[in-house]
Amino acid sequence: MIANKCSIIKEATEKVAFLLWGRKNESKFLDFMNYEGPVTIVTINAKPASVVNSWMSYVKIDRKKYWIYIPAFFKIKIINRSFLKFIFNFILILDTIRDIIFCPKGGLIMKALLYNMTPEQQVYVDKWNQNHPEDDLVTTDDKLDAKTVEMAQGYDVVSVLQVFDIDEEEVYRKLSSYGIKQIALRSVGYNIINFDFVHKYHMIVTNTPAYSPRAVAENTLTSAMYLLRKWGPILDNEKEHLNFVREENLMSDEIYNQTIGIIGVGRIGSCVAEMFHALGAKVIGYDLVENPANEAFLEYTDFDTVVKNADILTLHTPLEPSMADMISAKQFKEMKDTAYLINAARGPLVNTQDLIAALKNKEIAGASLDVMTGEEAIVMKKFNDISELPADYQELAKMPNVVFTPHSAYYTKTSVKNMIEHSMTDVKRVLNGQKPVYLVEE
Repeated sequence: MIANKCSIIKEATEKVAFLLWGRKNESKFLDFMNYEGPVTIVTINAKPASVVNSWMSYVKIDRKKYWIYIPAFFKIKIINRSFLKFIFNFILILDTIRDIIFCPKGGLIMKALLYNMTPEQQVYVDKWNQNHPEDDLVTTDDKLDAKTVEMAQGYDVVSVLQVFDIDEEEVYRKLSSYGIKQIALRSVGYNIINFDFVHKYHMIVTNTPAYSPRAVAENTLTSAMYLLRKWGPILDNEKEHLNFVREENLMSDEIYNQTIGIIGVGRIGSCVAEMFHALGAKVIGYDLVENPANEAFLEYTDFDTVVKNADILTLHTPLEPSMADMISAKQFKEMKDTAYLINAARGPLVNTQDLIAALKNKEIAGASLDVMTGEEAIVMKKFNDISELPADYQELAKMPNVVFTPHSAYYTKTSVKNMIEHSMTDVKRVLNGQKPVYLVEE
């Protein structure tokens, strides 16, 4: 019924528009009776437009915001509210509302529920709401599952950042019944989603793969330095044994004469390659798709060659079913016994039991793990004693040549800001009928 393509009114006699004219052009808010379902409120603001002899106003109908151009000579001063309501409904009855050409500015108003909210993310959610007053982002610290899905009623979209799988069909069925067609992930990874249910209920999933590749790349560089300079054993000596002796086994190497092996040379892997190359290291990498732009800082080769030749092997791939246990007993035996493993991608890429065995057998020199299989059992939780940790974590925690962090490689101010802005911007694209930039196609 309402056109949503921008057009200046060319012939005033063919257009109908009403402007509530208040003192000093102040805004007026008028509540109208419901009609034809979606239209519940009209807000009319007046301000000069750049169009000659015209005024520009916006009309807010339900959760849609439209801008209209009104010829100056067609302004009507209406004092009686009832008369305005009568005229407005009369226009609707005659269906002449189609003769008003509206110009959307900002498109559909977005009402989104963001699950698993944290204080640092909330800062940027509040900023979004301040900068986009037409939108309504609501947050909860609950994760999305069958127990909390009903909170999503009345929203256009749900947004998620969590390590817990969303594998209950009831979640997708209810979201679909609420009219929600998009799950917006505030993360790169999307393995928590059950795509069989996504397709069954005709939904889409978006993610945020480019919120800050440098954040993870810098964390990888930090991890490499920590391992290479043997800070783990040094700190263990000092804190646990008050031993400040510069022992021979703590002698380290320098990064420029190391070979860095990268599995997965996408956005993050490319940043990793560039950083290590800048420090003088030799960089080799494996990816299914070889980007010629990366050849300035790395040499592409096959998977096995990377594993066998790397002094520092770092993983930056998504988790596909075929990639589970990509690094297991076979690869550990092929790696140099002086090599280090870094995993800031996905936990199941590495077989944890095989990793523990390789470390005990000195098949590799150490590991830095930002992710692990079963990490949901400890991430964002605090424990009183090491005995409360899962068995795998207990064993790794006792090894000074191993460091693990709580899935925080991405955790910078820039990343947190971008994960909100990128995900919500893509949501607005979808609501405006456009294809999202970061559509996950499975």
